[in-house]
Amino acid sequence: MCRDNSYYATKEEHEERYDIPENSVEIDFKSSYHMLAGFAAQHIVTYDSVARHNQSFSAHWGLVPKWTKNLTDGLKMSNSMVNARRETIFEKPSFKQLIATSRCLIPSTGFYEHHHLTVKEKVPFYIKIAGTAIFSIAGLWTQWFDKSTNTELRSFTMITTASNEPMSRIHNGGENSGRMPLMIIPHMEATWLNPHSSTEDITDILNYSIPGEALEYWPVESIRKRGRVVDASYIHKIDRTIML
Repeated sequence: MCRDNSYYATKEEHEERYDIPENSVEIDFKSSYHMLAGFAAQHIVTYDSVARHNQSFSAHWGLVPKWTKNLTDGLKMSNSMVNARRETIFEKPSFKQLIATSRCLIPSTGFYEHHHLTVKEKVPFYIKIAGTAIFSIAGLWTQWFDKSTNTELRSFTMITTASNEPMSRIHNGGENSGRMPLMIIPHMEATWLNPHSSTEDITDILNYSIPGEALEYWPVESIRKRGRVVDASYIHKIDRTIML
């Protein structure tokens, strides 16, 4: 699974990058060098059809379906809906309605994938689009509401696609090897968010694969250490030569 993201930006940088009205993002803006699916919330970007502009709010990473009866069961279920495979997104009951009505952008400054050196040893790589401070990953979102307690939870899933050449060498092991986030380029973003975009246009975006030469990547220290302080050291290159 693709379940480790980073998004380190100020609220002002976030609003400017995604053309969001100034001061419309919550004060508790979520920004971090490491966001782990299932445990982290981060700000996603959607389109407000009434106000006719982009909007942004915090959401749980791991989709909690609208039909979930209670939050406890929903959060358990969300662990299996951290990612949505683009190849089956029009078929899966949990995703086929959302792909038509509830698309979002997941901001990123880089994400992490583990490279397997052996069956037991692996090292994380930090991957980003070269020369780009903030880029977008395609996602789907939904809103769960419990009428009995007035509890509301927004959640999202990250769309994945088949790895390009360098990503296939990096993400070479594990249950879901050979996958990568569906990174999209800026001129696709408005079409992706627009609720009136045609199925053909959305399918074209789903079929997009970012060229390998557009990425830069390097090995980093373990991102799974208990008690490690999440700071800029997460993305620092380690002094180790790894042949991919």
